[in-house]
Amino acid sequence: MAKPSIYQQFLRALWAKLKSAHPYVVKPKESICPAIPKTSSFYLGRSPLNDMHVVIDVQHNPKSWNAGKFTVNVNISAEYGPAKGFDGSGSYVRGEEGFYRLGTTCLGGDRWWCLRDRDRSLDASFSQDVDGFDLLPLVEN
Repeated sequence: MAKPSIYQQFLRALWAKLKSAHPYVVKPKESICPAIPKTSSFYLGRSPLNDMHVVIDVQHNPKSWNAGKFTVNVNISAEYGPAKGFDGSGSYVRGEEGFYRLGTTCLGGDRWWCLRDRDRSLDASFSQDVDGFDLLPLVEN
């Protein structure tokens, strides 16, 4: 059996942490839609503020040269399922229905976090020219 990837290890550790710290969080029984697969999603339940369903999805970067990078998406919907405003045009802060990229919504630009350290000799020059360039890895090896 192959060793789990760093991304799979991260999802397992995240699920263990969520399960112990927030027992109301559950794994979906099936994928909500192709953009929100059950393997990397967590159902937070209904928001007490607006009675909307909240699902977070940890999206692995699909590009082979970006292995170990991920971003976080949030699906807020009136009915359990994909949000009607799947373009993220609503207001995440007010909890309006929509599908939001957390980095874009909260940090002002797209963010892909690193799970594995890499050569950082050129980070200073890249971070000046590339929006959302990560300066620190999320998980140290």
